[in-house]
Amino acid sequence: MTIFDHQRLPSSVFKLDIDGLRRGFYSDKYFENIIQVLQGAKAAGYTFKGQSPRHLPIEPLGLPIGDIEVEAQIFNRRSPYALVAGVDAALAMFRNATGHFEENQFHETAAQLQIQAVEDGVFTHFAGDTEDVQPVIRLQPGDGSVGQGPVTLVRRAFESEVEPVPHGRMGAVAADKPVGSQCLGRAVRLLQGRLDRRARVGKARQLDRTLDGHALACQPFLQ
Repeated sequence: MTIFDHQRLPSSVFKLDIDGLRRGFYSDKYFENIIQVLQGAKAAGYTFKGQSPRHLPIEPLGLPIGDIEVEAQIFNRRSPYALVAGVDAALAMFRNATGHFEENQFHETAAQLQIQAVEDGVFTHFAGDTEDVQPVIRLQPGDGSVGQGPVTLVRRAFESEVEPVPHGRMGAVAADKPVGSQCLGRAVRLLQGRLDRRARVGKARQLDRTLDGHALACQPFLQ
């Protein structure tokens, strides 16, 4: 799905190695370590015994660490901003690889997620503070639905303070006005200036040779 057509791409487009994804062949090992730690905590009956530095809507003392359902947020950490792409591929991975193995049999749990995701082509901004982020994808416990989430600024996500952020950089693009036409114009003018200087040098050395810098500069774009 992009900001131009608003259509999600099906999983079949990406030709994913579903079994490899499910078995963690493409994951960093620390993700597998996290799974093992949580499974061990569940098996041991471990519960939370500390104190939370955040204000939470429930008392965390005694929560079963290995069985907690949480919200996951995927966001850009490149400053000052990033152009989002690849969202549909990520959603295809979530649809096909969310679950767990029991006796070498994979049990899908994607139907237990509620997902919100932005469209390819939007800009997300990041100023260095991981508590002031614009999530590209949100995953929550839910009914398996996939919705289109607006790019929002999330302040202290655990406290659910959400503030929409307008995108002044985005707008409609006419068919006869290519994206970046101003930048293209500046590039043409820069190229013209360079060719003019070369032409003057060439004329000084070869007085019998005619050079038209403007014509040479425009020719590649006209073609």
